[in-house]
Amino acid sequence: MSSIYRLEDLLPRWQERMAPLVADQTEALVEEMLRPMPTWINSADPAQQYQLEDTLRRKAEELAVTTLLPQGLDWLNQQNFGPSPAKSERVKIELLSAIRQRIPACQLFLPKPTQEIPTRSWVYSAALGAGIGCLLLTPLSLLLLGEREPGLALGGVVGAGSAVGAIGWLSRQSKFQRYAEFILAATTLTSGVVGLYRLIRRDSLGLLKTAGWFGAGWLLVTLARPRKVGLSHSESGEILQPQVRAYLNHLADLVLSLCWSHPDREDKILSSSSESNGIPESIADALGVIRQICDDPQSAEKHLSGAVRILMQRIRDQGYEWRTIPSGTLYSDDLKNLFEVFGMVEIGQPVETLNPAWVHRGQVLKAGLVRKI
Repeated sequence: MSSIYRLEDLLPRWQERMAPLVADQTEALVEEMLRPMPTWINSADPAQQYQLEDTLRRKAEELAVTTLLPQGLDWLNQQNFGPSPAKSERVKIELLSAIRQRIPACQLFLPKPTQEIPTRSWVYSAALGAGIGCLLLTPLSLLLLGEREPGLALGGVVGAGSAVGAIGWLSRQSKFQRYAEFILAATTLTSGVVGLYRLIRRDSLGLLKTAGWFGAGWLLVTLARPRKVGLSHSESGEILQPQVRAYLNHLADLVLSLCWSHPDREDKILSSSSESNGIPESIADALGVIRQICDDPQSAEKHLSGAVRILMQRIRDQGYEWRTIPSGTLYSDDLKNLFEVFGMVEIGQPVETLNPAWVHRGQVLKAGLVRKI
């Protein structure tokens, strides 16, 4: 934690601070994205995909300029890394423009719609098959056994099972599915031509048969043709939440990086860095006095201790200090910025100072070290 002048040193603490906000905003944003969407979302539809991504981008931009940017500047100021108060308003306006220009693109992923046979198709198939089975096996049962009931029972079971099995088999045939529309169109056209011919010949029975074949072909294709099934709102929300959370985390890091890279903030850091790396004249003079005392074997120890006290006072005048805590102080979150821990220390446990923290005008140059008592 010493000499924190790099963005990557601050980033973990910023992400920890933003985690509750990102979690809350993720749930609210996903709900707002899905509210105008249809009940079943078709991710293969470019219009629906664009609507989801456009809503996310607009709301994320609003979140960045209204919440993330002010919090980022305030947090950097708390860490003594923000711009000077006199320039803060101008810096904020410039960063607002930069954020709007650099909102990252969002590419959401949703699984493609699945092909499924509707439940009503299975119901109609089973009912129709049971009816046909009863009609076919009841006369046979009456002829062989002299009773209708066995034919009714067996015909219903066999007919329903056969119809459902046939529909399931046809729905898995890729060629049938590929040409289903063509088959339906050809059946309609053929039945229409034959029906018109029989109508001209006044063949009412033939016309009825033609209508029956047309109805059977249409019903078969309709029942055995799978439909595209999209995702419900709850299913889409479960898939979108981790993607939106990652996007907002990336956006929060981007906002902090823009705040960090602003020239006014950099000037402040460079100036404080140069002060801390150079030796002020007053401290250099005090060090010169100490050197003369140490080189003179006749100097008294009281002269040396007085020169050291003067040196420490001039160091404090320059904003440097070494912070310690009384033995038995309870470890808290406020101490994390000042002290690292030796061993395992939990919040609320009493600690003592091993090494003091080196601080320059409120900025931690080198963390101290504490251990549990």
